[in-house]
Amino acid sequence: MTLEVMERVIKHIDSIPEEEMFINKGPTQENLDAYISSMKKIDNSIQELLQLNLKSVEKSIIQLRALYKKANSKLEAMFRTLLSINSNIIDPVTTIKQKGINGLKIKEDILKILKVLTFILAEEIRSFYLVKSLYNSSQSCLLNTTKRISLDKFSHPFSTFTDCTLSLMKVEYELIQFLFKDNPNSILQRSIKASMDMFKHTVDSLTTEKKTSFANDYSEMILLLDFCGYLSNTLQKSDKDLIQLTNLEKIHSELLKGSSSLIPEFLESIKVYSAKNPTLAQSATVHEVSSNRLSDYEKEMEFVLSNYKQGFSMNVFLESTLECLQASIDHRSKNYKKQVQIIIFKLNNFHYIHKNLKTQFLSNHVSVKLIDKFNELQKSQRDLYLLVWKPVIENCNNLSMTKIFSKSDKMAVKEMFKGFYNDLEESIKVQRSLSIPDTDLKFQLIREVKEMVIPKFMTFCETYVPFTKKTQKYFRYDSETLDAILGRLFEA
Repeated sequence: MTLEVMERVIKHIDSIPEEEMFINKGPTQENLDAYISSMKKIDNSIQELLQLNLKSVEKSIIQLRALYKKANSKLEAMFRTLLSINSNIIDPVTTIKQKGINGLKIKEDILKILKVLTFILAEEIRSFYLVKSLYNSSQSCLLNTTKRISLDKFSHPFSTFTDCTLSLMKVEYELIQFLFKDNPNSILQRSIKASMDMFKHTVDSLTTEKKTSFANDYSEMILLLDFCGYLSNTLQKSDKDLIQLTNLEKIHSELLKGSSSLIPEFLESIKVYSAKNPTLAQSATVHEVSSNRLSDYEKEMEFVLSNYKQGFSMNVFLESTLECLQASIDHRSKNYKKQVQIIIFKLNNFHYIHKNLKTQFLSNHVSVKLIDKFNELQKSQRDLYLLVWKPVIENCNNLSMTKIFSKSDKMAVKEMFKGFYNDLEESIKVQRSLSIPDTDLKFQLIREVKEMVIPKFMTFCETYVPFTKKTQKYFRYDSETLDAILGRLFEA
């Protein structure tokens, strides 16, 4: 706590006895302005102390809230008393004869007081209603721990909270306009202030949380863009007067500008993420490091980047991001023990990136050279994968033999069959536990494996039919059976 903050806290706490003494006297026609001013001071003290989030001032906040509630009750009592005094039963005939039509009216000075009290009480009641109504929705945003990467666009509770807030503000706007024809906007601003402060506080808290989480999870940047995008859509379809009164445009702008400062951290976190989070799916599927979903937020990214650094365009940003992604994928792949897992992990990720680079959004922002680079990266992994099958089919190489099999020839052929079946079963066992999410890629690889293995094995079998009479023992598979076995790859 800084010295300045400490002085403010002491000032708020020291003011409690003085304000309490004044509030206990109650409001009168003469001190009404001062009384309302005192209530505002108490409310400001509550809000400032709440923002500090200090355990040491919790007791003072409770005292101030109790004092504010008492002050509000006294205002309500004054309103009821004044209205009751000026609502005594009269004889309208006699009154009109003696004082004319004006004799039926409440005095102007009393009307002014009643009007002020009406405004104050309406603001308080409606303000309390709005804050309490939105509280649970606000908390669901702050307590939500689901990663952006596992959500659909705009499915975070923040979207619901934004909708609820704007819907309630719209209804409040219509109500205040109906109840108070004169200067409704000033009353509305006061009645919605606390709830919009809560909305801003929720946005600020979420932003702060995402900033502090960056070191462990780069995907928090995606969540910030999700918030920006939803607020942007809300601004476009909402009433302009309401947007101005709620300051939503300013909140949106601050969120976008705040996100721009995170660009260096975002790029660095992609690289750091791999070192701090070594756990990988054993299926070697596409990792979330590749699923950055930036193409969902083109407009927001353009704005964020323009606020970050002059000349730092979407093109530069994406190329920097992809460079970090490649380094991260290479680094993370080293956590796998089996060579085939490393290959499939890289293939999945490079294929996923290359496929997305060809979408309209990304292809407009990255060079053809970069797209070709990831195409070559995924092709090289496909070639490496097919080489994994080389030891299996090498068991089916023809031997230099005469037509008459010697004992040693038969032993050699026997070992080759045994080697083929053992290597095949081991490969199937390992690769069934792997995953290739892209069905086109999956079936293409399976087809290429079949084209390599089945003809080679069937030719081998045909060549060495004379080798033995125990055909069922050594010739276990026909082409259809082997085709079905190889079709079970990548079942995870």
